[in-house]
Amino acid sequence: RLGVLMYLFYNLLAMFIFGTIGLFVRNAQLPSALLALIRTCIGAMILGLILLSRRKKININKGEWKYILLSACFLGCNWIFLFESYRYTSISNATIVYYSAPLMIAFASWFLYHEAFTKQKVVYLLCSMAGLVAISFQSGSFDIMGIFFGLLAACGYAGIVLTNRHIHMESLSFTFLQLSLAACIILPYVLWQKEFIQIANITMAQLPWIILLGVLHTGIAYLLYFTSIAKLSSTSVAVCSYLDPCTAIILSIFILQEPCTPLQIVGIICIFAGIIGVTKSSKGDETNAL
Repeated sequence: RLGVLMYLFYNLLAMFIFGTIGLFVRNAQLPSALLALIRTCIGAMILGLILLSRRKKININKGEWKYILLSACFLGCNWIFLFESYRYTSISNATIVYYSAPLMIAFASWFLYHEAFTKQKVVYLLCSMAGLVAISFQSGSFDIMGIFFGLLAACGYAGIVLTNRHIHMESLSFTFLQLSLAACIILPYVLWQKEFIQIANITMAQLPWIILLGVLHTGIAYLLYFTSIAKLSSTSVAVCSYLDPCTAIILSIFILQEPCTPLQIVGIICIFAGIIGVTKSSKGDETNAL
């Protein structure tokens, strides 16, 4: 029981960190794909140094390489498609479409892996999804390309969670490999977009935000995230993921002083209700569910 709660805490902490990323991206002021590449490289570098300091060897079980490569592909595509979605439609529309991923994860886990899919957790998942729609509801452009890219990003998100259940490496080593391989996948896209030249224009004011995106939002957050999803059921991961957009909305209200509607308040309450519900319903046998 305590072990499950610890992994839930890791997952929620990672989601909270991810939820603050918008503030850092705004101050970093770099093209999306280039920023994704830089943060991935910094995160991989930090984790690599930790591995070296501990003199840890990376041990990969036979047959896991294909899942590691596939998971890294999903991670790289997830970032690229999400950033492209933001270019074509409003952030609220992109967010709603993107966070169809938890539903994909829950149903795919039930269909493919026969994972327990209790009525109670379905209610918590739908409650959180309804909360997301409520906090994101506002007028905005509804561009078909933005929605399409958002769906592709959601597929990437779901792919990461579903693929990682086949990987049983030590979390630190796996996260280092995951980020390193994702950087190799994103690099050709950055070169194709001709964004690399923007590195020369990075100012000292941008640098702290970029470094924090790499260290905190990539290295540390993904280490927490990959550690937790290896020990939690897909439904719990799905529900907890809604803390990410909820955190983004709360920060936009209190830090950026953006207006808050009664509907958004209801949405935030629904999301927290879903998270609290799934936390209380988690049993000791959930560990190693993935």
